[in-house]
Amino acid sequence: MRCNTAGGFSSGDAMSHDLPYFKFMVQDYLSGDIQAHDMATQGIFVNLCSRAWKQGGELEHNVPKLARLFRVDEAVLASALQVLLEDGCMVETRPGYVSSKFILLQLSERVELSGKRADAGRKGGNAKQLKRRSKCQANAKQKGSISESESESESESEKRVSQVATDLATSLATGIGTWKPDYRELRRDKRPRTIANWSADIDKAVRLDKREPEALHALIEWLPTHEGSDGFRWRDNVLSGRKLRDQYDKLDIAKNRENASADVQLGSDGGIT
Repeated sequence: MRCNTAGGFSSGDAMSHDLPYFKFMVQDYLSGDIQAHDMATQGIFVNLCSRAWKQGGELEHNVPKLARLFRVDEAVLASALQVLLEDGCMVETRPGYVSSKFILLQLSERVELSGKRADAGRKGGNAKQLKRRSKCQANAKQKGSISESESESESESEKRVSQVATDLATSLATGIGTWKPDYRELRRDKRPRTIANWSADIDKAVRLDKREPEALHALIEWLPTHEGSDGFRWRDNVLSGRKLRDQYDKLDIAKNRENASADVQLGSDGGIT
């Protein structure tokens, strides 16, 4: 089960107006974890996804309010939502807010596709400027630009930001929220788009840079604990998926050096013989 949206929205109303639907992949739904739940829970799940979609990617974890909207008993809704969170069908995007992974995944895909189309548009604009100088030269360049744009669009349509990348981006956002709760890129109006952007960058790290997801997860878990001897802290400098990708090698070296130092300290204390 997947959804589809255009990237770059700052509000749920704009999103739902521009693209008022999300994809419902029947086979994914029928073979997914959601099938382990009863019909009442599945109905609540679909309504939660619809509300999250309308509100820009996430919704407030407010059981009384949601129970009124869904016209269901609060206890029933609270129980269903808790089970969905425990099973991973729903995820906490930040304290007090929830969403579903497939909505965040589709947001990531659309953001990356939107960026590619913008790049293609700029290339097309450059070709038009060259046309004023030389018609023959412009025609040649325009053909190259159109061919490149079509190639990028076709290639992009075949790509899908992995679920692993979305999970890692969500984990990174959660970690940053623990040491920088006022980070503006993770405010309610920006958080879905931010996670989508980070997912796209982390997906490139996995797909293009060949980084192991487990290694990326280890770095994300390590960042909040890093305290440099000179007061330098990597977590203050890795506040996005792109930074995590760009600084991967330095982060990995720093983490391994810190672990090695801890092992040496343990040995000097008699823990290793």
